[in-house]
Amino acid sequence: MKNILNYICLFFIISCNAGNNKKELNNNKTSLDQEIISKNQQQEKEIWKFYKISENPIFETKKSDLLSINKKFSNTIIVLSENKINITNYCQNIDYVNLRKKSLYYFTNKDNLERYSKELLKDNLKINDSINIIRSTIPSEECEYPFGEIIKLDKFLIVLYEGYLIYYSKENSDDVKDFGSYQFENDNNWNEQEIFKITAYLANTYDFLFKKSENLGNTNRGRISYLGSIFSYSFKNDDEKSWEILKQNFEQDNYYNLPHLKEATSDALEFEAFDY
Repeated sequence: MKNILNYICLFFIISCNAGNNKKELNNNKTSLDQEIISKNQQQEKEIWKFYKISENPIFETKKSDLLSINKKFSNTIIVLSENKINITNYCQNIDYVNLRKKSLYYFTNKDNLERYSKELLKDNLKINDSINIIRSTIPSEECEYPFGEIIKLDKFLIVLYEGYLIYYSKENSDDVKDFGSYQFENDNNWNEQEIFKITAYLANTYDFLFKKSENLGNTNRGRISYLGSIFSYSFKNDDEKSWEILKQNFEQDNYYNLPHLKEATSDALEFEAFDY
């Protein structure tokens, strides 16, 4: 069991290393379609980390596959502090403001509003008559695309990139299971349960995107899913018991209520005879 746990840790570290390669708003004016909520609601620093990508695109652009998008944003962090917003590689110390806009006004037409609403409902998120937007105080100094305007909905920050919704969740939120909230700076001194949970969250994202990309014909032959690599390793090293323990842990914890983990666990069995 110790060997497969070490392998899981090694595979995770390799995966992480691969991913590391106009007019100023007038604060005294409001309208029926837009109003400033507050320029200084954010007294304590909030850290928002990448959570997931929408299952389907809002608009078909066909510019980037899901794995490429995941790699691009998985290490991006949004930090809100006082009046400043900082986003990894996209902007630094930009003055921001919270706006409330009429949803129909913001999405410009009913068709766009329905497209967003349909996708967001898959995560039990509902767009009301008005929607909260985070943006720079001065439009000419806004964060680079796609962070020029950020939707704040329920417990998520959301941006649109090449048709897909990119979700960010607040660090240490008790209501959102955020894989990014784990800290991996302890030289693999994780206990068995922590490794199981880390594996579950990573597989829920990576293996889902792997399958999506594969179905679109974008996955190179010879690639393997995360859980597939673990199952293949245990099979080739006569250590099927370790795989069963991992799988039973997922089942006992109801797959951590992750939407794609059960399917990813089942799909891993396809890599029994995978050649590295």
